[in-house]
Amino acid sequence: MHAIKDIENAMIAAIAADATLSGYVKTVAGYQGDIDAVVEKQTRPLPGIFVMFGGYRGSPAAMDSSVDKAMQFTCLAAARDLRGESEARTKTGGAYDMLDDLDALLVGNDLDLDIIPFVPVRCQLLYLSNSASVWGITYETEIACEIS
Repeated sequence: MHAIKDIENAMIAAIAADATLSGYVKTVAGYQGDIDAVVEKQTRPLPGIFVMFGGYRGSPAAMDSSVDKAMQFTCLAAARDLRGESEARTKTGGAYDMLDDLDALLVGNDLDLDIIPFVPVRCQLLYLSNSASVWGITYETEIACEIS
């Protein structure tokens, strides 16, 4: 079984190493609850992708000795452009490109871990200003946990 931090760290490493994303994404990190500071106070270079664990739900597995955990991880795709929020979303290397490239990288990928490959669960707008756009795309994976 992999700990939450193992999966999150593997996601961050895969995003940072991806040839497409690394060509234009300036920051890849865990999310620290500071999106206002990142976007408006420019504490981190953008475009950026920030990964966070979003929780899990458990269900009994086929055998009484284990429980399946459906775990969700959200990638925040943050882009800023002084020409306006529309540019931050739609320009080459903007939020929409990050969402598409994250799907290409993560959907169906198990990151060489003992997990069920990621599936997309939802994508939604999280933050919007005159010059910035932040979208969250949530992926789900599943692991089996032994009950002792």
